[in-house]
Amino acid sequence: YYFCMVMENKAIHINTKVAVIDDIVKGVVVAINGKNITIKDENDFLNVYHISELVVLQEKSILQNIKVPKKILNKEKQSQTKPKVKKHKITLEVDLHIDKILKSNKGMDNHAMLTKQLAIARQQLELAINTNIKNIVFIHGVGKGVLKENLYQLLKKYPVEINDASYQKYGQGATLVTINKNKLI
Repeated sequence: YYFCMVMENKAIHINTKVAVIDDIVKGVVVAINGKNITIKDENDFLNVYHISELVVLQEKSILQNIKVPKKILNKEKQSQTKPKVKKHKITLEVDLHIDKILKSNKGMDNHAMLTKQLAIARQQLELAINTNIKNIVFIHGVGKGVLKENLYQLLKKYPVEINDASYQKYGQGATLVTINKNKLI
């Protein structure tokens, strides 16, 4: 049992804020057992990861640690160096199917999976707001409509316009969210 490990020139110890590489999971270290690190994520779930799957988060800004597609980052860099030209609308697609979010949902009940799906939706919506993405398509599927209903309740807390996404592209299982920057506080 170790109290501290060094990871990428940064110490990892109990209460260190970390993120999982190749996933949208962030949390706080609650236990260290050899190279297995237990983190408590933003939804209070405990997960064990190998140290090689984690990165230490900097305290400055949570936005620095959110994965932004390279296409968006490149567009942001171009807009800083070139004169402003008519902008193309960038649409972020977020697939909320549980098998697209988690490697395994073994041992999770429906409530836990729904909570995780809504947390991802909230994170991606806030990412879009903070990175000037105008549109998001949330792919939720048809099913019994529980995820869609809860997603709509979450979206009502934000300055957004909610519509069905393109039927030709997504079928009935997707929602188009347009962020209204004029209504942001």
